[in-house]
Amino acid sequence: MNKAERKAYAKINLTLEVCEKNDLFVSGGSDYHGANKKDISMGIGRGSLSIPDDIVEKWIKREE
Repeated sequence: MNKAERKAYAKINLTLEVCEKNDLFVSGGSDYHGANKKDISMGIGRGSLSIPDDIVEKWIKREE
């Protein structure tokens, strides 16, 4: 893993910690701005965007 990748993962982990401590919803964030960005579709972004099933399950449990 190169320096940029380590920095990106550190940011992700920090964000996850903040969400956990503050009972916030975690999402993938596709950076979707409409049809003007032809290479990005709703829910599908660039890079490693994915929302694991365990996170979605937490959303469902909170809403029940």
